[in-house]
Amino acid sequence: MIRAISRRQFLATLIFSGGILGAVKACLASIAESPIDNLRNVIKRVPMSAPVRDLGKSYLSKSKTNVSIEALENRLAPLFRHEPGFGDSFPLFAKQLADDFEAGRLFEWRGWSLADTEAALVALAHLTRK
Repeated sequence: MIRAISRRQFLATLIFSGGILGAVKACLASIAESPIDNLRNVIKRVPMSAPVRDLGKSYLSKSKTNVSIEALENRLAPLFRHEPGFGDSFPLFAKQLADDFEAGRLFEWRGWSLADTEAALVALAHLTRK
């Protein structure tokens, strides 16, 4: 079931996602064989501005699941497996974001509704780049 969101929530999420997806896109030039290496390349490129740090901290404090570096890497790395036939992209990551929205797995932050997977990625960046 898709939850209705306001235009403001949609636009804010779209803008924020652009920053995260920009980091993913920047990583595409150096796709590795290992999903964990691809994930770590993306993490290096997440812009660590104050709002991004705040989002990471908020996710870590509110999460009901294990949010250690190891647990987050284990959860997220499979989404960064290179899929032959998709060129330089991570279709599993994009699909997971869409699935999160469709299933209502959202993280609410400052009036924004973010895919839980996207917020977890930011939290991992925060943990590894303090």
